[in-house]
Amino acid sequence: MQETINECDPETLDPLLSRDLGSIDTSLPVLAPGIHTVEIVSVEAVPRKDGTGRILRVVTKLAKDAQSIDGRTIGAGFPLYRNIGLTETERYSEEAILRALATFREAALGSKAGSLEPLSQFVGKLVRVRVKVERDSTYGTRSVIDQFVPVRTPNVGL
Repeated sequence: MQETINECDPETLDPLLSRDLGSIDTSLPVLAPGIHTVEIVSVEAVPRKDGTGRILRVVTKLAKDAQSIDGRTIGAGFPLYRNIGLTETERYSEEAILRALATFREAALGSKAGSLEPLSQFVGKLVRVRVKVERDSTYGTRSVIDQFVPVRTPNVGL
């Protein structure tokens, strides 16, 4: 016969399971603005959520601990994202797209020369990024990669 736990018996419950969680902050920490070193986790060209084109989705993680805007430590491995539009719009020209792609390539590989393919060549690379704090009604306050920052010596000592 399998024993079941009576949820009303306080002696069998872990004390944390009976606590009111209404006051617990579940928001993600917000990284302080500035230049940070990240490791590229994945790079893929995907359709935009609204179906109006494609983006280059770059997923990264902090390479070392950093400070949040409220002074707390955010551990290495904290995720940061950058979407680079691949579809020209009225406000985003082909030249601007190519400039963003070239900056990304130079930051990761040390040179603008060459294509981005295969995208797998970027995985595991350490890059410097400029992080900014963004506030909006959908996501609230969050950290976003504003720009990849090229290093004049390729991927050394970041």
